[in-house]
Amino acid sequence: MSNNIFDGMLVYEAVVAENGFGAAAKKLGMSAPHVSREIARLEDRLGTRLLNRTTRHLSMTESGQIYFEQVRQIITDAKRAQSQLFDKQSKPFGMLRISAPASFCRSHLNGWLPEFLQLYPDINLDLDTSDRRADLVAEGLDAVLRIGVLDEAELIARKLGASKILTVASPDYLARSGIPQHPDDLKQHALIACLGGKSGASWRFVSLDGDELKLTLKPRVICNGTETAVKLALDNTGITRVPDISCQTEIANGGLVTLLTDFNCPAVSIHALYPSRSHLAAKTRAFIDFLEMKFRTCQPTD
Repeated sequence: MSNNIFDGMLVYEAVVAENGFGAAAKKLGMSAPHVSREIARLEDRLGTRLLNRTTRHLSMTESGQIYFEQVRQIITDAKRAQSQLFDKQSKPFGMLRISAPASFCRSHLNGWLPEFLQLYPDINLDLDTSDRRADLVAEGLDAVLRIGVLDEAELIARKLGASKILTVASPDYLARSGIPQHPDDLKQHALIACLGGKSGASWRFVSLDGDELKLTLKPRVICNGTETAVKLALDNTGITRVPDISCQTEIANGGLVTLLTDFNCPAVSIHALYPSRSHLAAKTRAFIDFLEMKFRTCQPTD
């Protein structure tokens, strides 16, 4: 026999409210014998008779009346709680916690956020602007934006767009050290590599003829964020490779120039990561859908 304190509550409430086993069975989508057995099991578990019943009449005992009043309140409260949750799930609402690369915020997200917040006045935003790889689950974030290769296999990722990889340096650095004409020429230059702390990595290039070239790196500087790499390149430290969204402003104002344009670099994807596809909060879905829309209409510069 079940010891679940809630077993039979809905059945009992329906029997009393509908004034009969048959009507309650129809309301609950059960058979009348099943409803009768549920009531009998409930009375056995409570150790008291709840209903006086004959073939024509049904009435509550004193114990049944007390139990019914309490059960009805419990069911009402449960339905109200469920309704409130459904309302929150269907309407974007509450604190939205996001982590995004600093370069992406500077180039795109900062300009898009006012529109998003105007569209969703019931969403409050907690934005972590950083090139660190935030731990979505451990830090209680709703979503994390990533540029490049993903390594969080247990999370759900939605591709938002892509960004070209550019090889760039400052005009002053190039005036001092020369302009490389071929990827092999980079061996003679100071390189700034965004490797996330990894060593022994390489830069891959594809010529206009389709030939692939791989340059094993011996960088002067290794960093884990494009903001640092761009800043060092602007300060004439060396040559770096970063997504175009990280250096569009610097290229536009002449602070950096692109190199080796006859050698393509593989594009990198921009993803939104979130913990689970099931029961995704409306606020998170609204944010990701908004970013997807913005990328469709505001693609990164070619």
